[in-house]
Amino acid sequence: MDEPAELSNIRVVVRVRPAQDKTKTEAVTCGDQLEVDCGDGKRFTGAFADILGPAATQNDVYRKVEDVVLQTTEGINACVMAYGQTGAGKTHTMLGDNDGIIPKALNALFDKLGSDEPPTPVAQTPAPRAAKVSVSLLQILGEKLEDLLSPSSEIPLRVRLASRVTDELYVSGLSSIVVDDAEAALKVVNRGLKGRRERSTKRNDASSRSHAVLRVDIEKTDDVEVVKSRLYLVDLAGSERASALEDDAEGSPSKMYNPSETQRFKEHVDINRSLSALGNVVSALSDGPTKRPHVPYRDSTLTRLLQDSLGGNTRTAIVACCAPESIYADESVSTLKFADRGQRVLARVYANRDVVPSASDATLATALKKAKDEIRRLKEALRSASPVKPPSFVKQMQLVDVTKSLQAEVAALRAENEQLRKLLDPQMAASVKAVPSADMVSRTSPRKKKKQRGRPPRPSSQPDDVSITQFQQRLEKLDTVVGPRPTSAARASSDSLAA
Repeated sequence: MDEPAELSNIRVVVRVRPAQDKTKTEAVTCGDQLEVDCGDGKRFTGAFADILGPAATQNDVYRKVEDVVLQTTEGINACVMAYGQTGAGKTHTMLGDNDGIIPKALNALFDKLGSDEPPTPVAQTPAPRAAKVSVSLLQILGEKLEDLLSPSSEIPLRVRLASRVTDELYVSGLSSIVVDDAEAALKVVNRGLKGRRERSTKRNDASSRSHAVLRVDIEKTDDVEVVKSRLYLVDLAGSERASALEDDAEGSPSKMYNPSETQRFKEHVDINRSLSALGNVVSALSDGPTKRPHVPYRDSTLTRLLQDSLGGNTRTAIVACCAPESIYADESVSTLKFADRGQRVLARVYANRDVVPSASDATLATALKKAKDEIRRLKEALRSASPVKPPSFVKQMQLVDVTKSLQAEVAALRAENEQLRKLLDPQMAASVKAVPSADMVSRTSPRKKKKQRGRPPRPSSQPDDVSITQFQQRLEKLDTVVGPRPTSAARASSDSLAA
């Protein structure tokens, strides 16, 4: 079923975590705008709709993206991702101590789906849910996809195109588990996250070295239509400078090895390459198709997987996480520049609704009749509530034309009436016959007859000689249109008053 599309910007929420070391100077200042002191007198200022300072709680962050999450119950795809440098608080924002965006989103989704279903009588057995919810969890390690819910699977995962009509993408070979409630979903997620790649760094004791992507598929079905939607909850790996890396070889001093040969350095390169590709995609989308007609989605597995979430039929929210310390000022500025480009990206969003393939003709006819009755009822309510409509423009123009024609006819009749009055007066008639005015001269005069040879003469505007009886008949006819003329006594009284 065709749904009207709505233009939607990517929502950006900037979160600045509390300082870990109070003795160090802070470079980030939160207010109506976000300011970063880059040193040497340089400052970066960014304007964002939602800025959360160090005092913000997990509930404050979730409330900023809650409407994006809950719209998936109405068939609208959604995506929430956390972006930022290593140690900026991305994983804490998404997971936390069971109070991050992912746990809260799953609880809110099942609460919303449960409230949408009709209550079951006490004496009856609860019917199965009309909504089917399934979860999938994967990580992107380098450019490779790994199934965290089925780590022993040997089936390679690949991003494929599901339909050329909708450009919807899916991951072939990815396992999916159907869950009945939020508690079961959280157990599945926590079990899968145990296999995520983590490593200790200078800035974070448990730094995520892979991008984690949780996919929640929702399908609601009734007798007539099926509503499908998808929710991506993404915890991106953090960017980090190569100078912050340490040797991961046991027993080797830092000056005895080549950092470019270590596993940690390769992970660092892979993470920065994928985040750079993500930045290029967002930059191209923010510039628009006029400046950047090509969007490099295929430069990275991450951008290819999130293609529909970045520039397709998805309502997306980005939580940009920043660290306030001055030693991280450059990384904070980079994060804020990415967030600024992201909030200028537009996407066309519409609900994914379709007719149930097994619906019978009788069921569809019943649904159509209900829809028509509802439309008729709304029209009657609107008609009764609205004031009387003025006549249409066409009717107004018709009335204007009729009025103008009547006014012209009345003016012509009055002129003819005046001429007849002059002819009825003997003295006026004698003067008219003695000295004809220019208006009383016939248009077919001898002087003009030379030019009008071969054409019939035009009718004269001056009436021919007629009897007094005929004049009186004309006057009576005019009186019925223009109105009765004043009597001689009334004219005399008016003349005396004028004198």
